[in-house]
Formats: sequence, structure tokens, C-alpha cells
Amino acid sequence: MPFVVYPVMLTFVVMLLFEALKEYFFHGSLKPWQSHWMTIVFTTSVSLIVALLTTNKMLALREQSLAIELKDAKIKSIKQVMYVVHHHVNNLANSLGLIHLDMEDGQTVSTETLESLQRSVDVTAEAMRHLGEIEDPYDESTFEI
Repeated sequence: MPFVVYPVMLTFVVMLLFEALKEYFFHGSLKPWQSHWMTIVFTTSVSLIVALLTTNKMLALREQSLAIELKDAKIKSIKQVMYVVHHHVNNLANSLGLIHLDMEDGQTVSTETLESLQRSVDVTAEAMRHLGEIEDPYDESTFEI
């Protein structure tokens, strides 16, 4: 409610002050249409200033809103990329863990373990290449694993 009351009260006070100053300076010597024209010009000027200020404020708020949306989209994209990277790094770590287990058991790494590691490396390399070529960060299917 104050968003309506304050501007109305301010308008009332400004117009009352304008009319009082007009009467003070012209001592009632203005013809009715001269007085009306002065009021019309003053009111139009004030409304133009208010319209410009309001438009500038709305444009600034819109710009802030767009900046926030862009920031949120960037954060979302980064989180999606990190999710994919985390998945593939964990797979590589698991493959390296298999090498460690093979080494503990027999001091040699089995061909099967090395092939598994190579597959993990290849899949990870392909996934990283794919992430590097993202054209539409808003397309969530880009980040599917």
C-alpha cells in the first residue's frame, strides 16, 4: 500500500507547491488559460522525468535479472561438467585400484586389468573431448553419462 500512497502524497504536495508558487509570483494576474498551460507544461515535464527515471530503473533491474540468470546458468553448467568429470575420474581411480590389487596378489598386472584400464582411459578421453566441444550448455542431454 505505501507504494501507492507515497507517490500520490508526493504528487499532491508538489502540485500544491507549484500552484502556490505560481500564485505568489504572478499575484493572480494570469488569465485562466495561461495558468492552465503552465500547469499542463509543468505536469508534463514532471511526468516525463518520472517516466525516464522509472524506465531507467526498470532497465537496470532487467539487466540485473539477466546477469543473475546467466550466472545461474553458468553455475549449473559447471556443476554438470563436474558431475561428468567426477564420474570418469572415479572410474579411472577404480581401474588403478584394480592394478594395485593385482600387484598385491601376484606382483604382476593381468592383461584383463590392463585392458580394463585402457577402456577407462579411452572412455574418459572421449568424454573429456565431448565436454570440450559443448556448443549448447543449456542442453542437459549433453551431460548424460
